[in-house]
Amino acid sequence: MTVEEWLRGKLQGIGNQLTLNELQVAVDATGDIDDERFMAISLTDEKDDYRGNKIFLDSLWYALSELLSAMSTATNTGQKSEKRGNRQITTGGISYTKSDRDRYLNRANEIRKNLGLAPKDMETDREGMSDYTYMRNRPNTCTKGGWR
Repeated sequence: MTVEEWLRGKLQGIGNQLTLNELQVAVDATGDIDDERFMAISLTDEKDDYRGNKIFLDSLWYALSELLSAMSTATNTGQKSEKRGNRQITTGGISYTKSDRDRYLNRANEIRKNLGLAPKDMETDREGMSDYTYMRNRPNTCTKGGWR
């Protein structure tokens, strides 16, 4: 079983809707962490080749925690549309509720705790981007110049 198959299997029901890029970002995080307890892994690595290797297994679980953390900030899995023959087929994505996102973050933090890492707090990320379009073309009312 490859790392990709393992990650998809851990996310039953939605694992197959995740793109390779989303999985790759989570796996790349294992090479980015500056901790000797983890090693860089690849989506194509065979899990069975590393049987009994604690560093590999911890890295695998770390990648899953990174994927779950990323999913805790998502709102849905999007839609996919493709043409098959003379038909257009659209596969609808799954929408995540706040409780789904909280569950993903809690699961990620539980994994991080088991690995001896600090939990992630995503509260600031959950609010999304701020919309400042109302400030466009607004007259400068500040007497000192600049925005206030």
